[in-house]
Parts: sequence; C-alpha cells; structure tokens
Amino acid sequence: MKRMMITILSILLILYATLCLVMYFKQEWFIFLPDKLPQEFEFSYPNANEVFLPIENNQHIHGLYFSDVEQPKGVILYFHGNAGALDKWGIVAEDFLPHSYDVFIVDYRTYGKSEGSLSEEHLFNDAQLAYDYLSKKFEPKNIVIYGRSIGTGIATHLASKNNCKTLILETPYYNLYDIVKNHFRLIPKKNLLRYNFRNDIHLKNVNSPVYIFHGTADRVVPFNSGVKLKPFINPEHFVIIPNANHHNIGQYPIYHQTLNNIL
Repeated sequence: MKRMMITILSILLILYATLCLVMYFKQEWFIFLPDKLPQEFEFSYPNANEVFLPIENNQHIHGLYFSDVEQPKGVILYFHGNAGALDKWGIVAEDFLPHSYDVFIVDYRTYGKSEGSLSEEHLFNDAQLAYDYLSKKFEPKNIVIYGRSIGTGIATHLASKNNCKTLILETPYYNLYDIVKNHFRLIPKKNLLRYNFRNDIHLKNVNSPVYIFHGTADRVVPFNSGVKLKPFINPEHFVIIPNANHHNIGQYPIYHQTLNNIL
C-alpha cells in the first residue's frame, strides 16, 4: 500500500512538473491564438491600405491603415485582442472613422501576414515602430492609442513611453499574472510567466488622459481585474458597462456615447 502511494505521488509530481514545463516553454499556446493569412490575401475593407513595417531578418509586421476623410482630426493606433487576425479585426475601424479619425491596426508577430517571433520585448518594439510610423504624419497630440484585451498591455506600455492625445483601454487587466491565476490556479504562475504586461506599473507613467471600458459580466478578463486599475486614472474615466461581457461592449449605447465625447 505504501509503495503504491509513493508511485501515485511520483506520477502526480511528474505530471505537475511536465505541466509547468509546458506552461513555461509553450505559454504562447495559452496566451496567443493567431490566425495566419497568406501574403497574397486580399482584404475587402473599403478605405483600407496595407502597410508593411520592416523588422529584423528582412521580415515585416503587417497592418491596415483606414482613412475616409482628406483632413482627419487625428489617428487611432489600435492594438487588438489575442485571437484572429486583421481579416476579422479590421471591422473595428467602423467605430472610429465616423469621428473623422484615421485608424491604424497592426497584426502582432505570427498573426495574419506579420512575421517574426513572439516575445514581450518584440511586441513592445513593434508597437513603437507603429507609433513612429504615424508620428511622421501626426503630432502626438493627434494620436490616440487604443488597446483591447491583451492589447491593453501593449497600448499602456507604449503610452508610458510616448506622448499621445488619449489612451483608451477596453477590457483591461491589472497585469497578466492577475488573469493567469484566475484561469490556471494550480501552477506557480509568477515564476513561469515570460509575459507580464504590467498595466499596474505602466499606467503610473502615462501622462495623457486615460479612459477604461469594462463590462460587469466579463469572464475572460474579470471585471474586478479592471477595477483595480481605477486608482491610477481619473475615476470618472472608468466607464462601467452593466451586463456587458468580454466581446460585446460595442453593442451598448454608453460605449458609443462616451467614445463620441472622447473623440
């Protein structure tokens, strides 16, 4: 009996150690859910132009630039969620174009037509590359940085390093560990995470106005994780959307009313 218990315990420890190793070395599997697109893929969005920004090893990251006015008030640099690619995310431009803003949406590395390898450093560097591209045409006071879900960590870091008109965060998290501990309770997350996305730290260094949208029924990024960011911003800029979940904030009038006031 004792030998059997030792054997069972050993098996459980091996399984736990294996799970931890997978979590560390393959954590992109859990965090990022990219769709790949062939380079010859043609987008059907009106008023959109493809942009290729060079990175290392003769590779590039790919984005779509939307514009339907000759003299835009500014541009929105949009960082999307963790799943899909620009063939699906491009539709969000419809929320911003009526406000006479251009929109620039970039696919992360391994997403869509973007190349290269993922890392937190690469994501931050690529965001800076996109900002620098826009800064050739727009002054910082006319650049709005917008992050959704996983993209809030990238957007907040970028806004902490650069001036901008406004930082808008949709369904943000306190930091990535705060989310992982909610979904993977049995793993020592802090020691395993190679991605941190410390919104709780970077927000303290953002000099522009910050607005947060969060739904009370969000089960992907729990509402309470977003609420913990409230002390870092003007409390009146924390927009609660009752009953909204992680995916449908754009269906609520309060979102569009507030967005209209911001822009």
